[in-house]
Amino acid sequence: MRINMGDTITLDDNEEYLIVTKSFINEKEYYFLINEKSYQILFCYLENDEMVEVSDEEELENVMDVFLEDIQKFFNSENENKA
Repeated sequence: MRINMGDTITLDDNEEYLIVTKSFINEKEYYFLINEKSYQILFCYLENDEMVEVSDEEELENVMDVFLEDIQKFFNSENENKA
């Protein structure tokens, strides 16, 4: 299964989620998803072509830190391009 940023996918809860961004962390591909109706945020990874929500607190904290760094880098580069 190939999933790209900007794609919309439907999860087992029958809700659609936008793929905001993705990142490889410890040899796993993680995804930052948002439900455009409810604004619910999920952090997931692919396992056997199924999205699995990150439930382990330590893993979730690590994943959130990486995505926060990625988002900060993006906005910093956007601001530099405008200068």
